[in-house]
Amino acid sequence: PSFVTVEGGRVRRGAAIGVDEARFAALPAPALPDVARPWNLLLAGIGGTGVITVAAILAEAAHLDGRAVLGLDQTGLAQKNGAVVSHLRIAADPDRLATIRIGTGEADAILGFDLVVTGSPAVLATARRERTAIVVDDHLAHIVVDAVAHVEEG
Repeated sequence: PSFVTVEGGRVRRGAAIGVDEARFAALPAPALPDVARPWNLLLAGIGGTGVITVAAILAEAAHLDGRAVLGLDQTGLAQKNGAVVSHLRIAADPDRLATIRIGTGEADAILGFDLVVTGSPAVLATARRERTAIVVDDHLAHIVVDAVAHVEEG
């Protein structure tokens, strides 16, 4: 809520979260994709699963790494647990980025935050067997389970 004013309150300082650096020191550096040509990432989920937040973080990380980035968020009925899809195109040279939307067979990777949206024809159309890596969260959202139970009862 950006229009809330708190009167008479004060900021409470909590303890800092401790991070065990040794746990991260052993992790290898990730292999970064070649971005001489645009690298295309599609994120798909439902409202509230963090699709837009993750897309924004990845876009900012690419930007801070000196990459050119284009992004498109499609939210539709996200407030009602509807589909949310984010398109990210990352390239070394901004002149290589002409369009924002990831087209048929153009996704290099798909991050699925929801099985139903990720399995939709629109999202799967962006994949190509020999090109696209897909990682999907297989957790079922309770709203989907409840809706199915309601339909079966009625």
